Amino acid sequence: MNQAGQPDHQEQENVNLHEFFRDAWAARKAVLYAVTIVTVIYMGFFVSKLFFYPPTFTHSLIIDFKFNGAEKGQYPNQSPFSISDLIAPKLLAEVYALSGLSKREMSKPKFMHNFRIVPHLPNYEIIKKKYDDLILYRGQSVQIETLRKLQDDMKKELSQLQTRAAVLSFRSKWRAINQETVESLLLSVPKHWADKMINDYGVLELDAKMYSKDLFDEYQYEDLDYLVAIDKVQANIDLVAASITELLEFPNSQRVTDKKTGYNLLDLQKLVQDILLYDLNRLSSFIQELGISSDATTVKLYYEHQINKLEISKAYQLEQAELINQTLRDYIQKLGSADDTRVVRENTVDMVQASGDFLDRIAELVKQSEDLDYRQNLHDHYIQYKHEAAKIDYEIAQKRALLNALNKKSEIHKTFADNYKETMMQDHFPQVLSKMREYMDVLNRIHDALSKENFGQDTKLYRISNVAAIKATGVRMSGWDKATFGLLVFGTAFGTLVVTVIVRSQRKSD
Repeated sequence: MNQAGQPDHQEQENVNLHEFFRDAWAARKAVLYAVTIVTVIYMGFFVSKLFFYPPTFTHSLIIDFKFNGAEKGQYPNQSPFSISDLIAPKLLAEVYALSGLSKREMSKPKFMHNFRIVPHLPNYEIIKKKYDDLILYRGQSVQIETLRKLQDDMKKELSQLQTRAAVLSFRSKWRAINQETVESLLLSVPKHWADKMINDYGVLELDAKMYSKDLFDEYQYEDLDYLVAIDKVQANIDLVAASITELLEFPNSQRVTDKKTGYNLLDLQKLVQDILLYDLNRLSSFIQELGISSDATTVKLYYEHQINKLEISKAYQLEQAELINQTLRDYIQKLGSADDTRVVRENTVDMVQASGDFLDRIAELVKQSEDLDYRQNLHDHYIQYKHEAAKIDYEIAQKRALLNALNKKSEIHKTFADNYKETMMQDHFPQVLSKMREYMDVLNRIHDALSKENFGQDTKLYRISNVAAIKATGVRMSGWDKATFGLLVFGTAFGTLVVTVIVRSQRKSD
């Protein structure tokens, strides 16, 4: 009887399973609609977050520094260089002012804060692997000193790469600034930096003291008395002569010539010396000997004040020299008494075996060497202060001679002086100033030519190795967002399927 009823029960189960799959298939549209609605709602919620919590876009570009000395952290003129120079606050403030951005788009503090620059090290892993392989190759036989040297070499090589290239980046919120503007800002930062360093700081020029020819414009001297004007010209010419001497210390300095005049630095040095020795000396000798002055009382007060200042300076120099000399005498006296004690001690020690006292003797020898250096240093300072005092004495003597000349003017001197003022000071003095202005032009042209000779003709400090790359943060769905969306889709699909099948089954049973 059971065997007879078994096929009927199996057939009934097959019929019910068939109906279930048929109902499930019939529910596919409802499931699809439900999943679509959930997807649209979730995506709408996700997109709405972009407006309330906009993502951050990071725009970046790679800058290669192509000037000599970048790997050493130096500009071509040997002034310090750092990649952070590109995002210096003052420079970024100037870029912001030129960008035309409004406060609504981005404020200046936020603009400056959103720039970042880091070293670009594409070969970091290669360099590190090279030194790791060297250490591994030597194995356990590698000595500590050798290991330290390898590590120092690796640090040095990486340090050189850190200033060869950099990644400049700028962060901005979505839709705050359009992409074209951001890329323009990124490109303008290195350009503005290069222009500023070349034109304002002269990093492509030799780092020597250079002066303007305005030092010898006539308006600088027209309100001065003759004696004071001569002193001022002489002081300015001394500055120019010092600049020529400084330039002569650079490589190729004697080979570079001025294309306009054909002069080189040695020629210019001789011409400036001739101005001092002949042209200016001829003017100053008559003025000083004859006591020529447009306002003798004012000039006397001026030079008396100068003499007082020089005497104070001389007293200071002599006081410092005496203090150093007294320190040196006290030190030698103290050292002599210590030597007497050490002699007694050494005679006693000689009767005993040296053993550990040998190290004490070595320490004594080192100390003696340090004592000698200390005494020599004190003596050098003493000589220096005495030398400065002697120079001041010479200046005081010169100014006293001028005062004597002003006090001893006779009627003959006065007549001759009046004629001299008309011929020499009104004609020859402007000629001296004109010559010096011409020589200053020559000096500046030679300086530019010598700079190009040492640094090359290329005036570009950098190049962009790739176009701006964009990286967005906060736009993509996170792992949590994806998991939440997956669970919602699965739960909605499964729930819709179950509900639909149950509803269809109820309808059939009714």
